[in-house]
Amino acid sequence: MNLNNYFDKSNPFSVPENYFIDFQTKMEQMTRPVMIPWYRQVRSWAAVAAAVAGIVIGTHFMFPSQSSVQPLSDEETYVLSQVDESALVDYLASMDQPANSAQEKE
Repeated sequence: MNLNNYFDKSNPFSVPENYFIDFQTKMEQMTRPVMIPWYRQVRSWAAVAAAVAGIVIGTHFMFPSQSSVQPLSDEETYVLSQVDESALVDYLASMDQPANSAQEKE
């Protein structure tokens, strides 16, 4: 079975008459540089600047800096200096594990 017998061997494509006569002028018209208005260029840069500003401000609120922690007053420093270090460690450890302390009481 020969498949070539089932198909037409003529070329189905053709070029229109006088296509290449004014082809060069048509191509020059189609490839002419397009002038973009200045306000469209500014608008795109303004959108980029707004997006960057939004990211910076959002990051500032999501991850606040550590400088927002206020230093201890003199009274607080004095009270903390009077507490035994092992008692402070035990207290902080009990604050970290509230579920364990409830189970120990039962």
